[in-house]
Amino acid sequence: MGDGWHTQTRRFETQERAAVASGQGLNGESPAAWHRGRRASRTPAPGRTQSRRACGATSQLRHLQLAPMADNEQAALEDAAFGFLGRHLPQPWDAAQAAAGRAAPFTTLTYAQSLDGFIARPGQQVALSSRASMVLTHALRASHDAILVGIGTLLCDNPSLSTRFVTRGPPPHHASPPSHPRPVILDSKLQCPLSCKAMDRRPLVLTVESTDAQTLERRLALTERGAVVVTVPHNAQGRIDIAAALAMLRSRHGIRSVMIEGGSQVIRECLSSQAVAIDRLIVTVAPMLLGSGVHALAGMGMSSDAGPPSAQRADHADMPRLADVVYEQFGRDMVMAASVVKTA
Repeated sequence: MGDGWHTQTRRFETQERAAVASGQGLNGESPAAWHRGRRASRTPAPGRTQSRRACGATSQLRHLQLAPMADNEQAALEDAAFGFLGRHLPQPWDAAQAAAGRAAPFTTLTYAQSLDGFIARPGQQVALSSRASMVLTHALRASHDAILVGIGTLLCDNPSLSTRFVTRGPPPHHASPPSHPRPVILDSKLQCPLSCKAMDRRPLVLTVESTDAQTLERRLALTERGAVVVTVPHNAQGRIDIAAALAMLRSRHGIRSVMIEGGSQVIRECLSSQAVAIDRLIVTVAPMLLGSGVHALAGMGMSSDAGPPSAQRADHADMPRLADVVYEQFGRDMVMAASVVKTA
């Protein structure tokens, strides 16, 4: 695993520092810094309230803290994590690959689930990942330019989307402290809270076209807070077109690698849509049985025949196929890495 994936990000950081020093924005955007967890020097607009809705907690606790560990033990966990990822994620693009004009970033889809396939329980905080697999997740974050989540995950968990559980970045340079990936939030209705943790790092908030006055006001408030709000196409269901969003991240923002971390609707759409190219799937399976809750893949591959979901049949021919499948144990958890092959 080389450091080339972060070259573009570091270039943006250098440009951004120069823009801040000159008092001008970068490419017409607000000069608020997004990297290294620095907060934009703005306050939320008066009268703003956070969007709230019933939701299920995801696999990580809202304010998860890990107990202190000896340096050599932490280093061993990071060695194992980066070693695993180095075998299953590509080396940085070389000039020939860049010239080939790949439209989308290298995309890794990852999530943690119970043994019976659930990623969350409504109204409860469920910690699925062991310490070793949590370090793996943060090493994975440190190995990508951006991290993408749906608005549901943001509203439920307010995740930091940081690399705080690793002390260094990927080889060969092992930058310390490691870079945080840039947050990317799929938010078709602009529900992103102005006080969320991700706002500290100048997130890209992707939304759909709207002329609604309240939405336009919300867009302005997010921009003033330091977010970069970008309009992208929507699909037939009115949700953000993830394939178009990924292409935009590559072409307009120079992002070459994206880690997609959920939630369940985003996971299902990424795997079921023929238009969304997923290069690697990394799934952590915890030795736990939840029995009920939010299932990672429920409803995938169902036919469009009329009738309730229970009466529909699964169309397995349209399901993606996994190739180059490998398993490795991290702490108590089993981690699977695979390539995703989609049928035409």
